[in-house]
Amino acid sequence: MKLEDIKIERFYKKVTEPTFQRGYHERIVSTPTNTIGTLRKELVGTIGQERTKGFLLRYGWHAGAADAKKMIDYFGERAEELNWAGPKMHVLHGWTTDIDILINNIDFNDKKLHLEAIWKESYEAEEYRNHFGESDHVVCHTMTGYASGYLSTILGHQVIVVEEECEAKGDARCRCTCRTVEEWGEEIETEREYYEPNSLIRELRLTYDELKVERDNLKKAFDAHELMMNEVHTGKDISSVIQLLNKLVDKPAIYVDKYEKEIVSSAGMDEVLDTNIGLGKEGVDATTLVKFDGCQKLITPVYVQKQVVGYCCLMIDGHDRVKELDQMILERAALTCGSVLLNEKTSLDTKQKIGGDFLEEILTGGISDAELNKRAYYLGFEQLTPFFIMTLDVNASLEVKRKIECNEKIIDQIYFYFEGSRRGKGRKVLVEQKAEKIVVLCYQDTTLQSSSSRGNMLEQLMKYCHQRFKNYPLRGGISSCASSLNDAADIYRESLAALKVTSSKRPIVSYEHLGVEGLLFQLDEDNMMDKMIDKSLGKLLREDKDMELTKTLYYYLKNGCNLQQTARSMNFSVSGLRYRLQRINDVLETKVNNPDISYQLFLALKALIFLGKLEIDMDINLLEEQDI
Repeated sequence: MKLEDIKIERFYKKVTEPTFQRGYHERIVSTPTNTIGTLRKELVGTIGQERTKGFLLRYGWHAGAADAKKMIDYFGERAEELNWAGPKMHVLHGWTTDIDILINNIDFNDKKLHLEAIWKESYEAEEYRNHFGESDHVVCHTMTGYASGYLSTILGHQVIVVEEECEAKGDARCRCTCRTVEEWGEEIETEREYYEPNSLIRELRLTYDELKVERDNLKKAFDAHELMMNEVHTGKDISSVIQLLNKLVDKPAIYVDKYEKEIVSSAGMDEVLDTNIGLGKEGVDATTLVKFDGCQKLITPVYVQKQVVGYCCLMIDGHDRVKELDQMILERAALTCGSVLLNEKTSLDTKQKIGGDFLEEILTGGISDAELNKRAYYLGFEQLTPFFIMTLDVNASLEVKRKIECNEKIIDQIYFYFEGSRRGKGRKVLVEQKAEKIVVLCYQDTTLQSSSSRGNMLEQLMKYCHQRFKNYPLRGGISSCASSLNDAADIYRESLAALKVTSSKRPIVSYEHLGVEGLLFQLDEDNMMDKMIDKSLGKLLREDKDMELTKTLYYYLKNGCNLQQTARSMNFSVSGLRYRLQRINDVLETKVNNPDISYQLFLALKALIFLGKLEIDMDINLLEEQDI
């Protein structure tokens, strides 16, 4: 039989036709393409696009393989006829009006094949558009499967056909490429899986097994969450939650704050683990697996009021698989930690509001010492005396509204530092914002008896705040100590005076190190200080434009009017120094060696330095002073 003799009726006939012979002809059933399109729509709605694709590919494969066997029966081993019979049968079935062969390379001996063809007016593309509209993927799955099954059968080796262009998705034509699985390589593996027979019942059974595992995991995670919440209800802290997490998953667990500074480990609060959990500056907002050399860290964020405040982390051996149950329990531990921190924040916010109002009453004055002590007791501050005051200021230029908002955030951290952090040692403090500054009243316990110990405590507090607010450096002034709350207003003014003398180089100053000049710095009005400076140094300042004589006078008075010592400290010749001192005496019309005069001049010079009009370090950084 020749190729042109191939007619569909030679192989398929309607059972009602007179020439139909059972055993020789295969019965044909007429089905309109619209019905096939409707069937496809039902399949997609029932089993989804992916399963429908697999079903149509396998259906087409079997149809193509059946036709290939018929062609082999008729043509035998004649390769060329077998090759061209496939496209003709494609057309005879009505799936396409014609096929253009672009590439036709087939080697029956070496089992190699490379074909490319264009299907014209594909019925599948037409019906898909009718029922679904334009597609975002190729849709001629039956035709693709038919070509794959036909070519695989005549070649005796598996061939996979891939449709690369399709009219259903807006392409100008339907174009396919045919190769053996070896020639395709790894890129065909995903497509090849569609030809593997699958059982919906088997899939349902696997799904059931997966759901059962998921149900068991959910129950275990729920039970774990319940155990953790019981810790919260009994007043336990994050340490208890992390230790319980460790027991539940049998893996080391830690909690760190979002700055990776505060750490709680399952091994105990005193054991320091690697706090660098590898988050970088941006952190994470969902559960993330971070891999290191030989180690994995499963990290999930802890939220409080929609803000990430810290992270829970599981340490996993680098060779172990991360279990879904472990992740579920870790995420519930993070929820529990969030509840603990929210409780702490609510408690601190309440204490902060009450404490701030009470501190305002203390600073305002007018209430007896007995009444203040009674109110302190009722508010939970059993002992506040003896005490001292620290006043902090943000060393940055900010608008009033922005500065107030910034101060509020810093106050939150100060309360957390003293009340919720082991670094603050649970000290009793009152904190409020006053005149755009932060005022802290702190109880003086036995560890804060010296000014240097109080300075060290403030330095640690400021470092803690700087880690959280790097763009807002702080300066702080520390008052002396008092034993009566009625002295709070005076003590507060002392802290303000010390704050005035601070600078970027000297961010912490204690009032006790200011000496008698501290009284000068308590002046509320700067013009009073200007008058005192002008009375003592006015003539010199008007004459000494470059301030060299003024600086010389300061160093001379500071060195006790010792000519030799002053010359050494200034790296200046004695003769040159004598000339300058004579010049100063002439301008001021006085003798600077006179004790009464020198004292007034030295006080005015210190005031000048305080106002920033004379750039000299007064050397009063309390951290460099030794307590006597």
